[in-house]
Amino acid sequence: MNISLRPWPCFMDFEASSLSVHSYPIEVAWNDAQGTIHSYLINPAHVPDWTEWSAQSERIHGIPRATLTAQGLPPEEVCAKVQAITAMVVYSDAARFDLQWLECLFDACAARSSIPFYMDEMDHLLWDILGKPDSKPSELQRLIESLKEQARSQAPGRHRAAWDVQYLMQLYRLAVGAAAG
Repeated sequence: MNISLRPWPCFMDFEASSLSVHSYPIEVAWNDAQGTIHSYLINPAHVPDWTEWSAQSERIHGIPRATLTAQGLPPEEVCAKVQAITAMVVYSDAARFDLQWLECLFDACAARSSIPFYMDEMDHLLWDILGKPDSKPSELQRLIESLKEQARSQAPGRHRAAWDVQYLMQLYRLAVGAAAG
């Protein structure tokens, strides 16, 4: 199988105010086709309904609400940057949650209908790369879990959007290498 690392598939990750149904995105990151990671804090002060805040989530991602207010971009600016993504499919390791926060961001900008891509699970991409006609699902899943452990051990950290995109890029790199070798 001949799979190139370039152009890179697009990977995306969000950090959020909490994990409740009333949560909203506070940070987003993605990579472009050249492998450059773009990361933005989102200022919740611009959206009156964005009040849900979890101290536990803050301990995990390490982003105080005051930092978002001081350094975050207005949601409209972040929406415009996301709308410039040219990939048709964007991959996430938690697509259900990340899509929820993407929709929340675009709802805040009254732009939900203009999300320019489809969001899919990273595991679907990994199965496409690593799967062969004679692959046993259990063996393939073990390989994927092993690659995830390797990629996680090489990541600079966790629970920041740019770090998580870096992890997804490393996981993709490892999968391409495993498929080639």
